Amino acid sequence: MPGEGLIAALCLSVPVILSPVALVDSDLIMALTDHVSERHFSPTTNDLPNELLDLIFRRCGRDALTACCLANKNLHNLAVIHLYKAPFGDDDSRESFDAETGDTRSFALCGVLAENPHLALLVREFTTFAWGSHMLTSMEMGLVVPHLRNLTTAKLHRHIDTFARLCPSTRLRNIYTFSFDYDIENTFVDWLVSQKELRNLDLCPYHTCTATNLVRSKFPKLERLRAYAGLAKATLASPIPTLRQFITRTGSLSDVEEFAMLLRNQCPDIRLIDIGVVSSDNMVGF
Repeated sequence: MPGEGLIAALCLSVPVILSPVALVDSDLIMALTDHVSERHFSPTTNDLPNELLDLIFRRCGRDALTACCLANKNLHNLAVIHLYKAPFGDDDSRESFDAETGDTRSFALCGVLAENPHLALLVREFTTFAWGSHMLTSMEMGLVVPHLRNLTTAKLHRHIDTFARLCPSTRLRNIYTFSFDYDIENTFVDWLVSQKELRNLDLCPYHTCTATNLVRSKFPKLERLRAYAGLAKATLASPIPTLRQFITRTGSLSDVEEFAMLLRNQCPDIRLIDIGVVSSDNMVGF
């Protein structure tokens, strides 16, 4: 089995694989490493606890996870969780991305998730900019987005209204928008405000705000806000006592004092404030 051979090879380097996460639970990592290193034979998946396999799978690329899914039932049940966690836009997926067939692959993946809701429930991260080069179409989004009920992170470049209208998840913790030709409208804001678990909100600097609902919105758990001046002011119109980090760019020196007053009144526990005054030409890198 290809997955068995892969795991056997990985087991020989368990301390190296686990070193980036050693601080998570050092006692657990040490116990799992000893569990493998004490054996004097070639290890198989039967020799490894599921906790160790899960840590290994966090470091595997898409091809390796696919192979493990085909090895046996136990490996499949563990590897499939990581395979579909971020199926569209993670770095690993670009390793096997074929630009000539990108549209076909993305449409096929959307179809697989639409036809297999149990797989769609595993998706935690979604981006409309698939594999770093292909923008999902509204048709593709219509196939897959209604099934992403457990989504926690969304990275939206285009079709933001379409996503907001179709997304059933109310558990998003991280929302990033990157569109350079989009106005924030009430449709998107109403959906945004429905995300009561939202911790991190990152709004593209080129957005303009025509949404009256934004100034009346409440984000009960928001910890980090990054937005251009106009959107930042609208978001801070209501108190955000949980906010810890605030990042903005503005073209006006007078905004700095205004933001200082807003943050003092609306965000009493703010810890990091980054307010920059830049020209419009420098907004691209914000």
